[in-house]
Amino acid sequence: MPSGVMAQSIALLIHRDDRHHHHGKLQAKGTNTEATDYLRPSYFICHETSHILLHEQEGYRHLLKMEPFIVSTKHKAMDTTFPFSSSSSTSTKDGNKFPSIPPMRFQDVQDLWQQQQQHYETSGIVALIVEIPHRELGGKVTSWEDLVQMRDFCRLHGVAFHCDGARIFEATTAYYFPDQKQQQRNDKNEYQNHNSDKNTSIEGTRLYNSTKTLRQLTSLFDSVYVSCYKGLGGSLSGGVLLGNAVFCQKARTWLRRFGGNLYTLLPMVMAARMGYEQEWKQSVSWAPSSSSSSSDVRAHAYDSANHGGNEDDETKHEKRLLSFPEKKEKLCRLVHRLSSEPTIAQWLAFDPPVPDTNMVHGYLRNCTVQDCMLAASKVCIVVPVVEKSGLGCKFNVVAAAVESEGNEATRHPASTSFSFPLIRRFRAVDPQHRPMAVAKGYNVMFEWTMGQANGKFHDDLYVQAWLEFCQQLSKCCGK
Repeated sequence: MPSGVMAQSIALLIHRDDRHHHHGKLQAKGTNTEATDYLRPSYFICHETSHILLHEQEGYRHLLKMEPFIVSTKHKAMDTTFPFSSSSSTSTKDGNKFPSIPPMRFQDVQDLWQQQQQHYETSGIVALIVEIPHRELGGKVTSWEDLVQMRDFCRLHGVAFHCDGARIFEATTAYYFPDQKQQQRNDKNEYQNHNSDKNTSIEGTRLYNSTKTLRQLTSLFDSVYVSCYKGLGGSLSGGVLLGNAVFCQKARTWLRRFGGNLYTLLPMVMAARMGYEQEWKQSVSWAPSSSSSSSDVRAHAYDSANHGGNEDDETKHEKRLLSFPEKKEKLCRLVHRLSSEPTIAQWLAFDPPVPDTNMVHGYLRNCTVQDCMLAASKVCIVVPVVEKSGLGCKFNVVAAAVESEGNEATRHPASTSFSFPLIRRFRAVDPQHRPMAVAKGYNVMFEWTMGQANGKFHDDLYVQAWLEFCQQLSKCCGK
C-alpha cells in the first residue's frame, strides 16, 4: 500500500462488507449490493487517540461513510511517580506527579459495547481497531491478556479485529517476558491453539522471544497494517496490509478503486526489504534465550550500548545496528537516570514512567514552547578527544550522528564541541486531550524515540545535555 491511511481505509471497507453480508442484510439477487452496503449505518470502535481520528481529516466519514464509537480512557488518568525516584527528588517532595492516561483495555471495549446496545443496533459495528503501541500515549501497549479477550469478544459478536500496527515491530519488546517455566507450559498448550477457530481462553499467556512474539501478536487479528518506514527505518513511504488470502484479494480490488496501484512500488519495496533485513532480523537474532533472566537482558543491552570492552569490540559496536530490545533498554535506562536527577525532575516528567517500547513522551512544566526551543538551542556539549590507532576520535560515531540530524559539529585538537540533538520538536500540550496535565502546569511535550543515530550516544552525554538544558530553561523562565 502506498500509505497507511489508504491501507486502513481499505481494511475497514472490507470488514464492513463482510459484516453486513454475515448478518444477511443483502437485498434480493440482482440488486447492487455494494450500493446498499454504502447506505447502511456502519461503525467501528477505536481509542480516542487513534490515528484515524486525529490525523486523517475525518476520512472515515467523508469517504467511507462510517462513524466511530470512541473509547475514552483519559478520565482514568492516574497520578504516577517514578518507581526509581529517590526520596529527595523534587517530583516526590512537591507532589510533582504526572497524570498518566492508560491504554485501551478489554473492559473499556466491553463497557462501550454495553452502552451502545442501549441506543444502537450493534450489528452495525463492523470492526474494533487497536493501535499497538498507542503513539499518542507515549508508546503504551494494551496488555497481552486484554488483546486475547478482545479477540475472543470480537469472534463472539462477529466483529473484525484490526490492528493499527504502524509501529508493531517496536511493540514486540513490550511482550517479551523471559520466563522458562511459563514458556514450557505455553509451548505445550497455547502454541497448538492460538490459530484455532474456538474461543479458547489463554489469559496469562506470555511471549518469549521476538520471533514468536511478532507471529503470535499478529495472529490475534483479522487484519494488520504495518508501516515500512517507521521502526523499519525505510527511506520511502508505504505500508503493508495483512490478512488471509480472501481478505488480500479483496484488498487488491479496493487498491485499484483507490488509485493505489501505482505503475511500480519497487523503490518502496526495496527500501522496506532493506529495513526489514537490517532492523528486524537483527533484533530477532539478538533476542536472548528463554532461560535468560531480565537482569541478563538489561546487562547485555547496557554493555553493548555503552561499553565495547576491547578496542575491536568498540569498533564493531559502532558499525552495527542496535536491535529493538537494545533501543528500548537504552531508553528505559535514560528515563531512569533523568528522572532520578532532582534538577531535571523539577521540570520534566515522562509518560509512561517506565517505557513500554523504544518510545516515550516527555512533559515539561511551567514553561512555554518558545522557552524550550531557546534553551535547547543553547545546549552545547564538549567531548574530549581520545585517539585510537587508525580510527581518530573515539566519539566519531557521535559526530556522525549529529551531522545526520542536520547539525554542524565543530572539532578541535583536544576536544569536540557540538550542539547536542536533544529534541527535534517541542509542542504545546492540547488541553482538550490532556486536561489534567495542563492543570498541573505541564504545557509543553515532546516525543522521544530511541533509534540508530541517537542510540549511539553515551548515556552520560544525555544526562549532561539535559542538566544544561534545565539550567538554560531556568534562565529563560527567570527562575
